[in-house]
Amino acid sequence: AVENKLIYENPAVHLRKPSGTRTSRRALTPTERKHVIQVGMTDRRYYLFLLMLFCGCRPSEASECMGKDIQKLDNFNVLHIRGLKTKNADRFVPIPDELLALIKNTPKTEYIACYGNGNKISDANRARLWQSFKRKLNVSMGCKMYRNQLIPPYPLAPDLVPYCLRHEYCTELARKGIDLRVAQKLMGHADV
Repeated sequence: AVENKLIYENPAVHLRKPSGTRTSRRALTPTERKHVIQVGMTDRRYYLFLLMLFCGCRPSEASECMGKDIQKLDNFNVLHIRGLKTKNADRFVPIPDELLALIKNTPKTEYIACYGNGNKISDANRARLWQSFKRKLNVSMGCKMYRNQLIPPYPLAPDLVPYCLRHEYCTELARKGIDLRVAQKLMGHADV
């Protein structure tokens, strides 16, 4: 506007970008997505990551999902996500058929993603579970092994973190042309 002589001076000239935290949040590559789904289906504990990928759950929300949260709403299979972060975090999201086939028989009082004994995956155990999942992803992607140890280079990008799965969900909504306000509701965000 200044260059085109529409205004005399830039009103934002003294504004400074606030300092923030640098985080590793990105969508998945097609190869990563394929392997996340493939490995995620091999163990019920890993359903936690599939819930993040297919339903946009936050990690804490995914660990709270139970069989009773799989519901029918207007003839659509939905997951009731009992989010606590904001008032909008409590929401219903569609369950893709691929995920529904895995979780539809979860007993009402059991966690969808749980240990073999039915115990919930706690916040403290999620980090260890992610390390186990990453190891299996590397093996699935062709990482060489020697005496049960992975040998570098690792095919899985080091910046892949669990939250990338949620970002992939949101990116997929954008790819499919979902309205921004609808995506906001599905993600459980308070504002766009």
